[in-house]
Amino acid sequence: MFVYGPIPSRRLGLSLGIDPVYYTCTFDCIYCQLGRTRYLVSSPKEIPKEVLEKFPTDEDIYKEVKKIVSENPNIDYLTFAGSGEPTLSPYLKESIERLREFNIPICVITNSSLMNYKSVIEALKNADLVSATLTSTNQEMFEKIHRTKIKLKDVIEGLIKFRREADETILNIELMVLKGINDDDETIYKLKEIFDKINPNNIEINTPIRPPCEKYAKKVKYERLKEIREILGEKAFIIGEKSKKKYNESLNSNILERISSILKIRPCTVEDLSNALGLHISEVGKYLYALKNSKNLKCIEIDGKKYYFIDMQ
Repeated sequence: MFVYGPIPSRRLGLSLGIDPVYYTCTFDCIYCQLGRTRYLVSSPKEIPKEVLEKFPTDEDIYKEVKKIVSENPNIDYLTFAGSGEPTLSPYLKESIERLREFNIPICVITNSSLMNYKSVIEALKNADLVSATLTSTNQEMFEKIHRTKIKLKDVIEGLIKFRREADETILNIELMVLKGINDDDETIYKLKEIFDKINPNNIEINTPIRPPCEKYAKKVKYERLKEIREILGEKAFIIGEKSKKKYNESLNSNILERISSILKIRPCTVEDLSNALGLHISEVGKYLYALKNSKNLKCIEIDGKKYYFIDMQ
């Protein structure tokens, strides 16, 4: 399953998700809701042939999107995101070009790791919106958060170059703020200097809201997020600040009840629920977050896997 939804997004309204890769990423982020990266690479050339064969082609994506769009006329965005880094797909440029047929805005959510690749810049130029992650001010912090061999300086240079060459595409920088790691004033002021050089349209301030890969990747309190927003200036906003009510009301109550019923009986991983319900893993994550707020949802880790269950005691 590589097209999922449409699902309510805190940033994009009703979003149809497109996962153009297969559990392959350039980062192994400590805050990732999907757990450890299954296939970790530093460039597209490192992707194993047998894994690359599982990537959907532009034709695969076009056919699936066409079917779902015909049944859902109110989609706000077609969004490339999912189980890994979208810019690793060799079919990204062609996929975006073909999806233009549907006259729906296209967003690519990227970790920014390959922004210095000419082919990636050319692909992303065709998107309406690019949401690109940048969390760090130095290589040590960068590696601590993302567990990657990629160089931070290349990421920053790539973002500056993209902004210069793709001035018609909206570029938002997503700052994932982690308690005790990159939330101090010194780091935020240094990040502001970097953001000013990139000159994005907006700065999206985020913090982990779903169970992260590592327990020490802790969220930052809302009051601190507001202070960070003040430091970063008028381009900055806190993700979900204005759309939380809409987000919660847009979830399918039947799916919530089905997941709740399952977790009352047995602990499940995100993948277990995905397979049982026919939902994409990213979609499952949104429902688990809703249950966390309304049910006694618990999580235990066994052999590196996170199992969710509802405590009936």
